[in-house]
Amino acid sequence: MTTDSTTGTNTGTRGPGLTTIAAIRARYEQPGPHASAVVDVPKPGTVGDDLDVRWSAVESELRSLGASERTVANMGDALRATHRRGHPLLVTANDHDAATCWLGFDIEPSISLGPLPALLPAAHQAALVPAPTVAAVIDRTGADLYVVGALDLDTLRAVDGDDEQIHKALGGGMSQPRHQRHSEVIWERNAELIAAAITNECASTGANGVVLTGDEREVNLVRDELVESRVGPVRPVRAGGRHEPTTPDRVRSAALDFRAERHRRLVERSLDDLREELGQRDQAIAGSVEVLEAITDNRVKTLFVDLDVGARSAHVDATIRAALAHGADLVTGTGFDLHDGIAAILRIPYT
Repeated sequence: MTTDSTTGTNTGTRGPGLTTIAAIRARYEQPGPHASAVVDVPKPGTVGDDLDVRWSAVESELRSLGASERTVANMGDALRATHRRGHPLLVTANDHDAATCWLGFDIEPSISLGPLPALLPAAHQAALVPAPTVAAVIDRTGADLYVVGALDLDTLRAVDGDDEQIHKALGGGMSQPRHQRHSEVIWERNAELIAAAITNECASTGANGVVLTGDEREVNLVRDELVESRVGPVRPVRAGGRHEPTTPDRVRSAALDFRAERHRRLVERSLDDLREELGQRDQAIAGSVEVLEAITDNRVKTLFVDLDVGARSAHVDATIRAALAHGADLVTGTGFDLHDGIAAILRIPYT
């Protein structure tokens, strides 16, 4: 299996790929029909972990819907090849290949066959994780750096600073005030070293957020260095210290929470703008048919799709596909309180 590094779509018959809006847009343009399914993939050793049983039910439903044998085989290959993470998995397949996307949110299982792949869940996941987050576990002598992607935490590297004389003076020798000043100089120098390493990792991974945990004094020094360099946003958290066995899992959770909070704020601001424009009745519209017509006229600036209500619209994937093709932004979530779950802010008002 190989992956196209420009789009994230698969050039083989199976494997992950629908992690970016570019990949989703490219998948929409693949020839159909497309079979799509959201499948719970439990970790081995958990209740209901027999993936063959789950796949058998999906396979039977796809055949009853009229999916071709090649499409069914491609989906089965992709599902069986996945690392079982204990999260829902979106799998879509046609006669040529399959593509997948792990979903970091609760969603009901589903199965469909149609002229377009059912990619709303993947679009929502891409919106939740527009870029990775760099995490740093810090003490006064250095840091361990990680990157948190859609679901997983991966180790980047360790940063080793200077630990000379970072301890209390034990009588005699260097006086306490001199020792304190000397230690503070070293802590500040180490903070600069850690901040520089974080800055470099943000640039190389494309991260757009940083979480810091560990020694509170050193965390604050590193945070100040990053803020001064305009790296971030930065969130200090209490997720453990270096060399603690539970810290990686805790810092992963903290990074996911930080990202989810930022996404919620973005959605809230966008919904406020939509409601204001809908109230003025000139630069926003609601309803799948009306929105699709506006997209065709290249009038849509931002498309809104409610995951619960909009997902039931017969036009939802055609609407998302057209919006992305016309360069519109996409806002997804739940509880939008919109007519059939779809609305849009327009580039220019209707006259």
